[in-house]
Amino acid sequence: MNEPPTFDDARVSRILGLGLSPQDSPAERLAERLSASDGEAWLERTLAALLGEGHSPDDLRSGQLSLAELEIIKRRGKERFREGGEALLVGTAGYFFAVAAAWVHHEAMICSQPRAELDAVLERLVEVAPPRWSELLLDALERSGP
Repeated sequence: MNEPPTFDDARVSRILGLGLSPQDSPAERLAERLSASDGEAWLERTLAALLGEGHSPDDLRSGQLSLAELEIIKRRGKERFREGGEALLVGTAGYFFAVAAAWVHHEAMICSQPRAELDAVLERLVEVAPPRWSELLLDALERSGP
C-alpha cells in the first residue's frame, strides 16, 4: 500500500509559494472558494476557528493580535494544510491572512516566500476577498519591503 506524501514545513512553504501556477494551486483554490456566494461567511468561520477562543476575525484585521499570535495562526494554517481537502483551504487562508496582518500591523514578514510570489498571491486574493478583507491585503501589497 502506498503511503500518502508527508508535508514538512519546508515542503508546505514551497507548495504555498507556488502562488498562481498551476491553476489548482492552494492559492487559486482559495481564490475560487472566496468567490463563492458564501465566501465571506466561510472566511469568517475559517479564521475564527484558527484564532480560537478569545479572539475574533476582526482582531486579525484590526491589528489586535501580537506578532507571536500571528505566527501561531500561520503555523496552524500550515498544520491544517497538511491534512488536505477542505483543511487545505482553511490552512491556506490562515497562512496568507496571518502573513498579510503581520506585515501590515507589525512590519514583519513571517513567511519565506519571495516577495514577488507573495504579492502575486495577495493580488489574486484581493480580486475575490470580501471588501473588509481585501483592504488588509491591499495594505500589505502597498507596503514596501522584503
